[in-house]
Amino acid sequence: MPLTAPLPYLADVRDYLKYREPDVWKWFAEHRNTARQIETLRFDLLTSTYRLDRDNENERALYEMAESIRDRLDVSLPITLYQAQDESGCNARMFILPNELHLVFYGNILSKLAAKEREALFAHEIAHHLLAVRESNGEFGLAEELLHTLQNDETFGESYAASARLFRLYGELYCDRVVLEIVGDLHAAVSMFVKIATGLDEVSPQSYLKQAEEIFVTENGRTFRTEEITHPEMFIRVRSLKLWAENSSDEKVTHQIAAMIEGEPSFDFLDLLARNRLHGATRRLIDAFLEPVELQTDLTLAHARLFFSDYTPPAKGGTASIDKAAFPVADPTLRDYWCFLLLDFAAVDRDLEELPLRQAVALAATLNIKDRFLEIVQKELKLRKRDLDRIAANRDHQR
Repeated sequence: MPLTAPLPYLADVRDYLKYREPDVWKWFAEHRNTARQIETLRFDLLTSTYRLDRDNENERALYEMAESIRDRLDVSLPITLYQAQDESGCNARMFILPNELHLVFYGNILSKLAAKEREALFAHEIAHHLLAVRESNGEFGLAEELLHTLQNDETFGESYAASARLFRLYGELYCDRVVLEIVGDLHAAVSMFVKIATGLDEVSPQSYLKQAEEIFVTENGRTFRTEEITHPEMFIRVRSLKLWAENSSDEKVTHQIAAMIEGEPSFDFLDLLARNRLHGATRRLIDAFLEPVELQTDLTLAHARLFFSDYTPPAKGGTASIDKAAFPVADPTLRDYWCFLLLDFAAVDRDLEELPLRQAVALAATLNIKDRFLEIVQKELKLRKRDLDRIAANRDHQR
């Protein structure tokens, strides 16, 4: 059994769904793997595939290889192999039932893969069973099903679609690492991926390893955001495998992989976890703004409750801390989000005159967004530059 563990993102999303959406989680848990669903899947497999026969000499060899990999992964379930009737594409898919493994091959994938590459394919597909059924007592499989269903439901929003994509990719990385640990051949794993993706009969894993490394860095060393690229998964997976093969520090590689997959947060690409962090940071910034008791007026508190219906201001004499690391500002969309949030509170109660704007300028300076904030204030509030400079200078002097 491989020693690898799923990357932390999977457990974090599972916990979010389980504890933030308990009713939805419970419903999905109670309505999965019903007898009817299982029989429907079996019937679909029978009607849309050719089931490989253990009594056939060539097909028996495939079963022997699959069962050898299965045993090395400490799985004791029966496995059945199929060739899909649909010849489009070149891939394989594990259909997971509670006590059975059903692996379907698509296109001419079997004829393209060499022996080691077939071993890599079997290890990867059986690892999907480990992740969905054995890891976390099947909760990762439940989380993936839930995300897959809710990502297209407008009621739940785009963050579910973003999390579904990341969850799937992190799941693939887990299965890829199982391949590396069971087969022990980085080049076989890479060539298997590339053949499936391209349909080529012969590929150079060394060349693609080099290509995957080059993709992430431009001449000035900037790391690409994955959403800037239409289909980023294969080169992320290949580069992740290379990092695991070359480094012994799981913590270091985990951080590098997260940076590749998730990149800098952006207001337009928030998964569930990033949205939750933004939610918490927003509340902390409002707390910091309203820390002075004189700013806690009926209007400012009413505005705060538009964000959080249960909002209560910091206690008198309390200190609302600002951890700059919790306030991502590298991406322009988030930088402007913080600026406009501060502007809202600076302008909501005009009876306070210049005091709230001074407080907002101070917080913008703390977050290193003062210049952008002043630019927005001048445009939105139509202040003369000399007046705005005076307000900012007075606040700086007070500090």
